Amino acid sequence: STTVGRRKEKNLRRDPRVTVVVQPFDAPYSYAEIRGEATLTTDGGQELIDELSVKYTGKPYAEFNPNSGADDPRVVVRISPRKVVGSI
Repeated sequence: STTVGRRKEKNLRRDPRVTVVVQPFDAPYSYAEIRGEATLTTDGGQELIDELSVKYTGKPYAEFNPNSGADDPRVVVRISPRKVVGSI
């Protein structure tokens, strides 16, 4: 996710093609690559950032980032895969 007005959001609206690569730290020759098209929505944005904040910090986003009330609306980025490759 990101927020409205940030460079990531602007770039994805201009060109929605994306590539995501996941490579485990402990397995440098294993990877997964996902190529596809991003869609952006503000629906569920606050819920997602709260879920991620609890997962990684143990706190709701508003508690982790007290200034979050001043944030622009959250944008959820969803990827529709077109090609998936990898090596285990």
